Amino acid sequence: MTQSTRKPRLLIVEDDPVTAELISHAALKNGYVPIIRATAEATRATNLGEVSAALLDLQLPDGDGFDILSFARRHHPELPCFVLTARDCAESAVSALKAGALDYFTKPFEPARIFASLRGVLGSAPGKPSASEPPVTGDWKSLAMVGLERAAAAAANNHSPILLVGEPGCGKRALAASIHGRSRRAGHPFASVDSRSLDPVALEQELFGGEIRQPSGRSVRKRGKIEMTHGGTLFIQNIERLPPSLQSRLLDALEMRVEAGLAPWSDFRLIASAEEALEPRVAAGTFRRDLFFRLAITILHVPRLRDIPEDLPAWCDRLLTEICLERRCRRPLLTRGAKEALLDHPWPGNLDELRQVLDHAVSKAGSGIIGIEELPSGVPSPSPSSGADQLIGFARMDDLERAALVAALEASNGNRRRAAKRLGVSIRTIYNMIDRHDLRTSAKPSDA
Repeated sequence: MTQSTRKPRLLIVEDDPVTAELISHAALKNGYVPIIRATAEATRATNLGEVSAALLDLQLPDGDGFDILSFARRHHPELPCFVLTARDCAESAVSALKAGALDYFTKPFEPARIFASLRGVLGSAPGKPSASEPPVTGDWKSLAMVGLERAAAAAANNHSPILLVGEPGCGKRALAASIHGRSRRAGHPFASVDSRSLDPVALEQELFGGEIRQPSGRSVRKRGKIEMTHGGTLFIQNIERLPPSLQSRLLDALEMRVEAGLAPWSDFRLIASAEEALEPRVAAGTFRRDLFFRLAITILHVPRLRDIPEDLPAWCDRLLTEICLERRCRRPLLTRGAKEALLDHPWPGNLDELRQVLDHAVSKAGSGIIGIEELPSGVPSPSPSSGADQLIGFARMDDLERAALVAALEASNGNRRRAAKRLGVSIRTIYNMIDRHDLRTSAKPSDA
């Protein structure tokens, strides 16, 4: 295989096995060959000349990412290095950028942002599209999601307002945060305000600040989100609920008009969301026409989950990664029956509901497998014609075979003959599988 066609190799320096496994899983899905190292010593012993990029944790048991970064800069200055750090280590991450890292990511990380940044440096991985149009950061199958991802990537490159339209729970806030993270404003604050959750007075203070009278009678000036997000992005959810008076003040802020005695001018990028099209409200006079035309420069329609069933596996994969990062646990595998039950469900709560279902299932998946029994009662079981509850999708075949073998041996108390019967294979096949996955030490030698 020539160098030009070989898949890029990503060095992952991470001592936490759960995080390393999840990054490795995402790397494989994005066309990279992961190389995992858990210590600084093991990393220095690695031939850095054979890797395409490095993702470095800043905290290691025998050193830190700064040591590795300095080592790489001295011996392989052409190697693109990125750092991964906890949320409370932003100062260290900035220091890493000054030391030569190209970008940094905080835990819990967003796989899409990591690999979008990698593609920006390395170009498209083998097997991935490499056109002049913006890259797609997920394994989407539907035209709706592919188009949305490309439109969002293009919108991240400018500073004009964006309007996201879609049902509740379909991921509008996450999309807004993703656009901010891929924009030139990513190093500045991202803040959100929900127009539906606050009364008009509280909403005005939240957005624009104002004088707050304390019990002592003393007035203190409160900074609003518009002022606080100077240089960054403000996401206003349910902007159709914004009162007319605040629509006027928001338009003034966008046009950089400052009223005397009020908050100073702020350079911010506005992303707004609405649950339905705003044109009827404009026609009815409840939403300002001039503000709508500012938002209408870029309108992105976020699809309902039930309208993109072909993308359900990709959403499950992404949400399972996020949930397992938060819970600090290994990724479970979905069975065929569980997947078909998820596909049969209408998802009135969209992605919010899917996340709750998967979080519930992960908490019950003690064996590392999510079957129908692990799903909440609100998700109906598939029809009997759907076939046996077999493992499917979301992982490599070797991973699935090993997981199925481990589950069968555990259920059979290590008895290989009974495990073979559960899997529907011969006893010789069981022996071959045990050898192939190096499970002899963990499997009991009982065949009776």
